[in-house]
Amino acid sequence: LFLNKNPIEKEVQDQKGNTFLMRIFPYRTSDQEIDGAVISFINLNELKAARLATDENAAKYNAIYNHVSDVICVVDIEGTILAINNVFDSGFEPTELIGQKFFETTDMDDTERLEAFKKVLRTNKPASYTLNYNSPEGVQKWYDVDLVPINRKEKLTSVILIGHDVTVYKENEGKLL
Repeated sequence: LFLNKNPIEKEVQDQKGNTFLMRIFPYRTSDQEIDGAVISFINLNELKAARLATDENAAKYNAIYNHVSDVICVVDIEGTILAINNVFDSGFEPTELIGQKFFETTDMDDTERLEAFKKVLRTNKPASYTLNYNSPEGVQKWYDVDLVPINRKEKLTSVILIGHDVTVYKENEGKLL
């Protein structure tokens, strides 16, 4: 500290297991001479607990996101795909869809999903629609899609779309009619 005149920061623990950020600064006189040190301790327990809770929540989210059988897609308020899991049978890899405009990824009629998206943006409340499209293999698919607003500091920042494959139900419904 006194040789290079730079402050030192180090994470330390007390005997009870509390974690602190210890900062040691040179104490300077009015003539800018070093005449000692100032030591401060900042309690990091709450920050560490929050970091641990965030890590646990991220692990839970990733487990759900990567293993659920429903399509999960997050788009920003401009309609740009921010994230999508591996479930949707679009003919594209999820990494190819990230950064694309949600409404430009297929050639299907977008009227219903565009209206649902606009409703979420306008009301900041969930909306839903049914998606009917042909997969890249030419198979007709049906999804019930819920759009849920994501807010940060009370401001709508993105929308999560959760699509549940209801193709079997629709096919059976058609056989009954």
